[in-house]
Amino acid sequence: MFSMASTISNTSLSSSASGRSMGSVGSVGTVASVSTVISVGATSTFSFTGDVDNMKHKSKFNKIGRDKKKKQKKSRNSRRRKPGGEEELTELVATLTHGCPDDYYVAVISSTLIFLMQSGKRSMAEQLLDSYTSIETAVLKLQTERLDKDRKKQEEIERSTRMEGGIYQLVQHPCEKDIDAIRCKPLPETVTKVF
Repeated sequence: MFSMASTISNTSLSSSASGRSMGSVGSVGTVASVSTVISVGATSTFSFTGDVDNMKHKSKFNKIGRDKKKKQKKSRNSRRRKPGGEEELTELVATLTHGCPDDYYVAVISSTLIFLMQSGKRSMAEQLLDSYTSIETAVLKLQTERLDKDRKKQEEIERSTRMEGGIYQLVQHPCEKDIDAIRCKPLPETVTKVF
């Protein structure tokens, strides 16, 4: 069947080439799974019809790829935080506040200590208790040092202002009270008496 179809197409092509046939001859061919139709006219021009856009050469004269929209980078609408600004200060206060264990974490640590003692893991319980007490003392020490330093600085500023004849008025930022109140919550006495 294939040999018969190929013989007929070869005959029609040879008759068209010899000039015996009038008009145009169309043949359908497949090359590497791309189907195209080649039309041969009386003039010596030919044209491709079908799905051949991917075979065309892209140049500035044809319209391949012109109508596609280019991807644009999304501009960042996020505002940048100013160093030393109010946002940075509130984030810093929140970080400091969350750095110290609150009532919930103190309860979890206490119950963990009790569980470790009941399980016979006294050395692990002592390590946990030592770690918590070292954090508690470090926070307390740093807070008292900072408060003493701030108090001395305020007294010095007040003294120099009064010597110059001015009136000194202490202005405190609202978040300073929150920072001054940061402390580690103490463990319950029932837990600490066991050790």
